Amino acid sequence: MRKIVIFSLLCLFFTSVVASAHPPQDILLKFDSVTNTLSVLILHEVKNPKEHFIKKIEVKLNGSSIIVQKISRQDTENTQTVAYIISDANPGDVIALEAECNISGKMEKSLKAE
Repeated sequence: MRKIVIFSLLCLFFTSVVASAHPPQDILLKFDSVTNTLSVLILHEVKNPKEHFIKKIEVKLNGSSIIVQKISRQDTENTQTVAYIISDANPGDVIALEAECNISGKMEKSLKAE
């Protein structure tokens, strides 16, 4: 009986942790071809941005990784904002950004440089 109670408590704990984990809800990208700046707004709603946050951002240019940033906390309970200079981007190039949650899940969005 004791094993069943312990197992049930562990399942309940694991379920609550997994239920609160989620990938970003959305990633908004904007590329300014005059300044070669990629502006990023990651929507990721959390209760505590010190414990649940976007932990890693990777930027790819035409499929090749050019930037990897590790983050230790989220800006706010709702968003993570970053900006990068991508000096090698040319019109028509595909810029992709992947954001990864520290608990579970990731999302990728891309755009074409104009």
